[in-house]
Amino acid sequence: QVLWVTGLLASLHAYIDGDLERAEDIAASALDIGLSSGQPDAFDLYAGQLFAIRQAQGRLDEMVALVEETAAANPSLPVYRAALAAAYCSLDRADDAQRVSASDFADGFAAFPRDSTWLSALYWYADVAGRLDASGPAAALVELIAPWRDLVSNTGITSSGSAASTLGVAL
Repeated sequence: QVLWVTGLLASLHAYIDGDLERAEDIAASALDIGLSSGQPDAFDLYAGQLFAIRQAQGRLDEMVALVEETAAANPSLPVYRAALAAAYCSLDRADDAQRVSASDFADGFAAFPRDSTWLSALYWYADVAGRLDASGPAAALVELIAPWRDLVSNTGITSSGSAASTLGVAL
């Protein structure tokens, strides 16, 4: 387990350093270690890292099927729905993004667990709300994110960037 976690962190560091090829190689190695050591969330964490890498490469189209599967398999983790909606927006699939985000937008993000993925989920949905011109959800997101504007959205294995950067998109 220590080797797996070390691999996840090393991939994150390579990603932050901008070495996307190395980040992907390390993430794949960490996946192998995680699967061989019986880590139940090894593939889901790999998918999260690969999503960030593909986004930075402008290759989210390659990730849609995987993120769809991951979101469906993990309905209690809104970060996957938010990432899927953001991917749809990036691919000009606004109707799909609206469908995925509708329930979260409707309940004002009340069901979001305050865990290590909370700020990342809000970050992704702020981008989605801005792209969909969803003013009500955008206002709710700005209110939720604003106290954390000085932080970087980081789950421990992925980083989406500055929380403040997404506030301008949501507005």
